Amino acid sequence: MKHRIKSYLVFTSFIYRICMFLAVPVIVTGIALWSVGRFGNAAMIFAAVLLPMVEIISDTWLFGGIQTKDMEKLDYLKTSHRGMEIMRNALSMDMARKLLTAIVVMAVCAVIVYWENKGIGREIWLVLSYAVSISWFCSILGTFITRYGSLLWFHMMVGYGMSMFGSICWFLPGLPGLMAVYTVILFIGGILVSNVAVRVAMKKVEGSYYDK
Repeated sequence: MKHRIKSYLVFTSFIYRICMFLAVPVIVTGIALWSVGRFGNAAMIFAAVLLPMVEIISDTWLFGGIQTKDMEKLDYLKTSHRGMEIMRNALSMDMARKLLTAIVVMAVCAVIVYWENKGIGREIWLVLSYAVSISWFCSILGTFITRYGSLLWFHMMVGYGMSMFGSICWFLPGLPGLMAVYTVILFIGGILVSNVAVRVAMKKVEGSYYDK
């Protein structure tokens, strides 16, 4: 695990780490704290749909364009026999980091909502799981799509689209009774998309590595 984390950090700048590891979680939870007093439980929805947009747009400065035909900025991997392993570890850890961020942010939001409205009781854990699944799935799917382009406006459009999709997920037929079912479906979808995203990106990188 330590090696995987180091591989991931190779691709992240100091500013990126400050923003995504500290600033973004604090800002998103801060917005939830501000909104809970005005919109009640909807604070969870705001956080769940806002985080994917930030994750998708920020990927512009991490792996943006890695799945394009004319992929650039990774030539230095050719100088190391461990280049492909480092790349695979970094891509995998990025997916895991998005999940961890979603868990932390949504957990803090859940605590805030529970503190303001203790009447929802144990249901908060189901809502928490659902919020995490929505946020992570939207982040993963949006990231996978935007890695076929490197322009900021493209990332912003996809980020907005994923936020809209995340909002719709809170109004799916059968909620709240089927919330647990939808949670499982979204988590499974996130795992599948994560695997596909890593495989596709690695195929592009390997093609560049062997000058195909």
